[in-house]
Amino acid sequence: MHCSSSLQQLLGLVTICRKAGKLICGFDPVGDAVKAGKAACVLLTRDASPRTVKEARFRWAEQVSVLDTPLTMEQLEQCFHRKVAVMAVCDGGFARRFAQLLEPEENNREPGSLTIDDVNP
Repeated sequence: MHCSSSLQQLLGLVTICRKAGKLICGFDPVGDAVKAGKAACVLLTRDASPRTVKEARFRWAEQVSVLDTPLTMEQLEQCFHRKVAVMAVCDGGFARRFAQLLEPEENNREPGSLTIDDVNP
């Protein structure tokens, strides 16, 4: 599978985060991490169902940043050996790096879009 450089960086960061024990996968475990105050941000795949995206934003957007990624469940399945659409990053440093990689370019930023300063420490 061919991936762009930014996708490779994201996949690499997901892998490192997982190996460091700072990544929680799955809707219910992510919800538990957010509720417990462990999650620094939540990541959603681009092919997560509209219902999942809506529920994630409704439930967690007031507590943590909910970031859309260009990653797909298929790409993450190669890392985790199971399909994953929702992940919680449980480290402020990793969360800031995800926000940097996912932040739109300054000249293309939409009003109200997330910046690196919006990610919880």
